[in-house]
Amino acid sequence: MSALLSGSNLSRPFSWWCTTDRSGRSSWGASVFAQERDNGVVASSLLAVPDRRSFFLAKALSALAFGFMVALPAVLGSYTARCAVLDCRTVGSLTSLPGGDLRLLAGYIVYWSLISLLSFLISSAFRSGIVGLCAMLTLTLAISPYLLEFTSAARFLPDQAGAQLLLQDAPLAGDLGPKLGLLVLLSWIGVFAVAGFLSVRSWAVNHAEKGVGS
Repeated sequence: MSALLSGSNLSRPFSWWCTTDRSGRSSWGASVFAQERDNGVVASSLLAVPDRRSFFLAKALSALAFGFMVALPAVLGSYTARCAVLDCRTVGSLTSLPGGDLRLLAGYIVYWSLISLLSFLISSAFRSGIVGLCAMLTLTLAISPYLLEFTSAARFLPDQAGAQLLLQDAPLAGDLGPKLGLLVLLSWIGVFAVAGFLSVRSWAVNHAEKGVGS
């Protein structure tokens, strides 16, 4: 991770904001689950939709899309503002951006979108948006940085692996690199997708739960 953003054309303020806004991106997917459960949407849907596989897939895709739709304007808007304020230039189109900047912006958007999906899947596995949110916040703000100081195995935690998408330069010795980092993050998503689906499939709800917050 030592090579993260080194040598990037992106300014330090932009890079700092994108890499430290952990709480926001971790809450997106969990908030989707929490709001729908508190509003009784989850219970109503589980009672109305017999095919829970389709239901779970649709909800997971909506969480991914929500993360993408939030990340896209946030990342591109911040980059445009950075260029206007610090470089005194405007961004005409994405095709006019330097190749390194374009790849890095895409990395941010993909990373934020997948972390949003992961937080939703964790919430689904535990049937609680609060648990999913707390798990992601604890991981990204406490557990992962702490373990990284003591063991290289922490590189395979989802937030650390996914952050390899933000590398601007060639990976250093010990870095997973963007491709392997993405594969590790997708593996975590796969594990919690299975856990989330099994949890939703066995979720017993009744009519009393409709419209009742949890």
